[in-house]
This record gives sequence, structure tokens and C-alpha cells, in this order.
Amino acid sequence: MPVGLVPVAIHLSPSLFKEVLLEPLIASNHRKVDTFLNPIVEFLPKLILFIVILVVGFIVARLVKAAITKALQAAGIDRAPATV
Repeated sequence: MPVGLVPVAIHLSPSLFKEVLLEPLIASNHRKVDTFLNPIVEFLPKLILFIVILVVGFIVARLVKAAITKALQAAGIDRAPATV
């Protein structure tokens, strides 16, 4: 029988197959997934904080706009150009 992959594969026991071929492959894929997910997981809190700051800033801007509009209307500034 010619020496090749098939006779070698037949002589590998299941535990040796698992130790030699599967475990390094699984570990390698695990490292790849970790390498892929780490930047995403590190970025998510920054993204959430950005969205919270954006929403709070939007709310504060609307409140300030409403306060300034009421103050200017109470002072009669909105009618001033018509009287000049």
C-alpha cells in the first residue's frame, strides 16, 4: 500500500486526532474570534456614552431655547423691530 494521508489517518486514534488536530484548530478559531470581538466590545461603552451625551445635550438645548424664547418674549424683544 502506498504511503499517503489515508494510511496515516487510519492509524490516528480518536484521542490523538482530537489532541493533534482539533484542539489547535479550536484554540486558533477562539483567538480569531477574540481578536475580532475585542475592539467591538471595547467600543460599545464609548458609543453608548456618546449617544447618552448627545441625547442629554439635545434636551438641554431645547430647554435653553425655550427659556430664552420666553425671556425675550416677556421683554418684548420680538416686537422691537416693528416699533423702530
